[in-house]
Amino acid sequence: MSFDFRLGGPMPPLDTWGLVGFNGIDIPLFSLSLSFNGEFRVSNGNSPRLLVFSPSPLTWYHVEVHGAFDTATYSGTVTPFGGASFAWNNAAFNTSTPQYMNLGRIDIGDGGGFAINSPLNLDNFSIVPVPEPSMWLLAAVGALAGGCRVWRKRATRGGSQSNG
Repeated sequence: MSFDFRLGGPMPPLDTWGLVGFNGIDIPLFSLSLSFNGEFRVSNGNSPRLLVFSPSPLTWYHVEVHGAFDTATYSGTVTPFGGASFAWNNAAFNTSTPQYMNLGRIDIGDGGGFAINSPLNLDNFSIVPVPEPSMWLLAAVGALAGGCRVWRKRATRGGSQSNG
């Protein structure tokens, strides 16, 4: 998942912003949040959020997030345009319901029950699904079966031709 964001001004007191990824039964898997004191944080399982950095108002930031359900972790970077990246690695998904490790929906909004009073601009939001290992295995088996069939046809044709 990737997106760009910019704060239109400083975060007012008690104002928060959040992006939360939910599984198929509406239990939060992860969250990215900007707290009222201007800290960009990511969730780490059921533990307190990890501080990534404090963004400056009026600066555009590019966010990249990559996760793996088989390891139940996600990592990412936040890069100010024209600046150095801030990163986090191997933050844990909420695994309270391990049988539902899928991404059902993403909510973007205020994170603390208060209205967002600071303008927040979002742009270039994209989610790219990554094929699971079982899909790659199925594709490889299909390619191998197709190759065996072609090889067998060639072997059969070559053996039935007469030399005379």
